Amino acid sequence: MTQTLSVQPPARERVLVIRPDEDGRRRLRRLEDSSPDLDFVYCESFLTGIVAASRGSVRAMLARIDGGPQRLADAVGALREAAGQDAKIILCCSPGREPAAQAAMAGGANDYLIEPLREKDVDLAIGYGRPPQGPAAGFAPAPSASMEELSALGEVLALFDAPPRDRL
Repeated sequence: MTQTLSVQPPARERVLVIRPDEDGRRRLRRLEDSSPDLDFVYCESFLTGIVAASRGSVRAMLARIDGGPQRLADAVGALREAAGQDAKIILCCSPGREPAAQAAMAGGANDYLIEPLREKDVDLAIGYGRPPQGPAAGFAPAPSASMEELSALGEVLALFDAPPRDRL
């Protein structure tokens, strides 16, 4: 009697992308094209993301929170419950929504990224761990600040705690 072994390719890991804007979708498509072993699933709402997370293993979820649910920490908690403790939840937001992202971390998110998304930041956040594919990756490096600029910023920020008469 001869037995044949059926060898199935390893399952691709899923990355759920919840509520992407057009720019984020375009940037993530580049990462998707260069990551053949990751399956990116785009969800238009937190609710569809929760449903998708409950349907099997998820490596990570990127959830855009600009204009997101009113009870964001609860929505993040529901994502965590649906996907399990091993899945990474990364919130994505504009700089103005960073306080909301920080507050939503209490719901079970692992991290947050400020938009516009950069491929290497997404790579690191989801734990994929491969270096970006050189300049063809299409993401410009973040500008750096000089010590003078950082000092000036520190002085301005210190004025926020000063009494109004000292701000002149």
